[in-house]
Amino acid sequence: MADGDSRVRDRILQAAVRALDEGGEGNIRVVAVAEAAGVTQGMISYYFKSRSNLVAEAQAVRFMSTLREDASALGEALESSATGREFRDAIVPIVRFLLSDERRAARSARVAAFGSATSRPELMETVAAAQGHLVGLVEQVVVRAQGKGLMVKDLDSRSIASLIMGLALGLFVSDIDPDRPSDEGLHPALMKMFESIIVLDVE
Repeated sequence: MADGDSRVRDRILQAAVRALDEGGEGNIRVVAVAEAAGVTQGMISYYFKSRSNLVAEAQAVRFMSTLREDASALGEALESSATGREFRDAIVPIVRFLLSDERRAARSARVAAFGSATSRPELMETVAAAQGHLVGLVEQVVVRAQGKGLMVKDLDSRSIASLIMGLALGLFVSDIDPDRPSDEGLHPALMKMFESIIVLDVE
């Protein structure tokens, strides 16, 4: 795809994501998205073929955006660490950020995307591909960490990556719990889970 085409397609997708954020899938109207993106309705048909495809891709973009940031932050923490304890310490603020209001909203959006996809095979295929890609990004970090001797080597890297991603999404359970644990309670519990796969230095 030419750069110009890519930019136009991205503008349409971003307009659709904004509509999704503001009012859910029902708020994604082709006329309004075209107007917001500064394109014709025909261009939306050209790039996405149907409204359903546009909705699926908008869900995938929203689904992936914050998670890609999390995978990148984990990679940066690894690159700045020479020992297991340094790696553990670099993860502390990442785990704390997982408990922020911003990440709570992002988790809610991800759960909504999964819920929407359960009865729509085309959307599930798109969301599953996005999730698979993101697990792959985290797996790359895990493989590098194992290579540096900072993560346990006798566990499958894809399994570790899947559990890390599942842990991040699973916090949705505490987000909606009327008796939600405090951040001060959750943070050390999460760190203990991470420490179980990090090779800490011997005292």
